[in-house]
Amino acid sequence: MFASIRRYKATAPAEAAQLVREGLLPFMGEIEGFEGYYCLDFGNGEMASVSLYDTRAGAEQSNQLAKEWGSKHTVSLVTEKAAPQVGEVVAHRLAPHAIA
Repeated sequence: MFASIRRYKATAPAEAAQLVREGLLPFMGEIEGFEGYYCLDFGNGEMASVSLYDTRAGAEQSNQLAKEWGSKHTVSLVTEKAAPQVGEVVAHRLAPHAIA
């Protein structure tokens, strides 16, 4: 499994998260090997997202999708973006009740 991590600075995190939920997430789920997506709000406008895919190619494709989608839908809300990073998940564990 591979993860993509993207960090942002947003002027309106709640609004950005709503746009992501309603607009970006359906497309993320269409990328082959989709395992999950998380959007985090650290406060003070700092946010991050984590996308999980079966392959590095899927995780990298999610970065391209996020870049293209964001440039059309969140340009007025996002003031800073760090370079996305993709890495292999080398350890993880799910709680028994989280396994569906």
